Amino acid sequence: MKRHVLLLSLVALSSLMLGATVPTAFVITSKDAELDLSEKEIFRGKIVDPTNRNTLPFANIGILHRNRGTCADHKGNYNLDLNGIKGSDTLRISKNGFKADTILVSQFKKKFSEGVAIIFLKPLGPPPLNVMDFDDSMKRRVIGNTSTSKSKTTNFVSTDLGNELGVTIQIKEQPSYLRDLSFNVAQNDYDSLLLRVNFYYLYNGAPYEPMLHEDIIVVAHNHSGKVSVNLLPYKLIIDEDFFVSLEWVMALGDTENHHLLFSGGSKSDGNYCRRGSQGDWIHYKGLGPAISITSIYE
Repeated sequence: MKRHVLLLSLVALSSLMLGATVPTAFVITSKDAELDLSEKEIFRGKIVDPTNRNTLPFANIGILHRNRGTCADHKGNYNLDLNGIKGSDTLRISKNGFKADTILVSQFKKKFSEGVAIIFLKPLGPPPLNVMDFDDSMKRRVIGNTSTSKSKTTNFVSTDLGNELGVTIQIKEQPSYLRDLSFNVAQNDYDSLLLRVNFYYLYNGAPYEPMLHEDIIVVAHNHSGKVSVNLLPYKLIIDEDFFVSLEWVMALGDTENHHLLFSGGSKSDGNYCRRGSQGDWIHYKGLGPAISITSIYE
């Protein structure tokens, strides 16, 4: 069955899901401030661009090294449970294209003692311009793994928003223009699927800094099959090995009786995962997701 995939800008995605554009401003109402948060240290709020007051969909917020974190929703809203987290721990907030921010948990709790926390992230400057002339005569190569197996599968290691699973991709011809990316959903019990595709530079063989200055959000509506992503708009010109991951960024409903499985690639030292937003990367001992990329080179 042919897979129908939509790649949406964040504004268009918000419009589709809400029937309206992303709000350009917001106000903390008295009702928000009166939330009963006395028994649990659950903080709620929005993550916002201060230059235009637009909310930041799917921004990441979490505790460094603790695998305790989440993603904002498509409206920039988040809920973060800080029960059991030490005041000396560090909270980190990040988003592609914006300067990440950190704050001690003790300072965060003191600053937002009412339990409603509005967080601002400053946008980064424009990314360096990647220019590479190419035409139809240039060579193409598929790198990564193209498996569509339904028997050899892999899955996310948790259901927490912001958890990621990915593989290292080796560049065989340098420099290379990344044309498209594909992966295969072996089983999807949900009505739809919404993921973020992330690219990272490597440091000592592990994922390190993000490469993208904007999100690549994938929305797919069929239950299973091949998912393809057009990478040309992102002008990714690569001259070194890199890491690519799939990230769970939106709650899909009942996770006890529903499953999401990807066709598995291979076991490799280059397979990594993390259990939650801002968590540490760890070697993934199982099969990595079968992710393939078409590269163009001279």
